[in-house]
Amino acid sequence: MNEVILSGRFARDPELRQTKSDKAVVRFSLAVDYSKDKSVFVPCEAWNGTAEFIDRYFQKGDPIEVVGELADNSYEKDGKKVFGMKVTVRNAKFTMGKVKVANARDLEPGGAFSEMDDDSPLPF
Repeated sequence: MNEVILSGRFARDPELRQTKSDKAVVRFSLAVDYSKDKSVFVPCEAWNGTAEFIDRYFQKGDPIEVVGELADNSYEKDGKKVFGMKVTVRNAKFTMGKVKVANARDLEPGGAFSEMDDDSPLPF
């Protein structure tokens, strides 16, 4: 079984790109606490709707939880093989921390809350 669950913070802003076949892909680095004073930086990528969700709602420093799988990230440089791994993210979700709306234009006029016109009792 190849499944990874990580909870951490964005080490940098996610970078959204489109492939030639018009698929969305986002790459980012996730800082995951290793011990009290150390973090491990995990390269991650997500595709399609998950990529668009991450790009829309997250930025550097934001907490996130991701579920995915380990994938080979090896390549050749100057004739030598460089070995590496990355996490291919299948699912991402908000974790405890600040909650924000990245695109305020998505809210209805008046936002998520509206003022009450009088001092009448609350409906609950």
